[in-house]
Amino acid sequence: MKIRFLAIIAGLLFSGCAVVNRAVAPWTTVVADGPWSAAGQHAVLESRAYWSSIMAAAMSSDERLRAPDGRTADAQRTVNRLITYFEKKGSLQNWPETDAHINSKAVVLAPFYFHLVSVFPTVVIMSAHDFGAPRNRCTYEIVGLGTKGSLGDARIMNYIEISTIIPASNQLYWASADLRVPISPIEVDARGEFTIQHPKVLLVGRRAGDSFIVERKK
Repeated sequence: MKIRFLAIIAGLLFSGCAVVNRAVAPWTTVVADGPWSAAGQHAVLESRAYWSSIMAAAMSSDERLRAPDGRTADAQRTVNRLITYFEKKGSLQNWPETDAHINSKAVVLAPFYFHLVSVFPTVVIMSAHDFGAPRNRCTYEIVGLGTKGSLGDARIMNYIEISTIIPASNQLYWASADLRVPISPIEVDARGEFTIQHPKVLLVGRRAGDSFIVERKK
């Protein structure tokens, strides 16, 4: 699954902004308040659309996460690296298979909503969710449509949302390919708050209605 930029790409096409030369294709902001890149600083999710050649049948696109200090990370590779890490740790093999296939291999459905809440280093928070039986159902029936700027990986049916606000759940988990932290439970205290602490990052969450708001302190 590729990031959902159909409307943006179409707009660039009809406005004449899509170019053949990838190097000079302009970046467009998709999500201004993306994952935390440092304490109190959001990374911006951006996309650029271009024709890989004059004869190309369709446009191509790149997506990146750009921090205020200028650091950038390829958004799709960030997600792919996370799913590869899950695969190496054996998580993908434990998730149910769907009817969808990629390269003759079944696409799996994780029992979570995924939210990319931090980059540099990358941290994803997962809230447990029962999507129901994945067989004999189409993708839309199971996971619906991703939100603006949602990312994906062909190996799993779930979307990876770009947001520091996550749906409330009695079962929260976090993981990080950058920090080599496998899927680990998050403990929410009686006040509805939690902390994710690591030598390289400190994230705190607090309950606000039906959501948790995540902030980065380090």
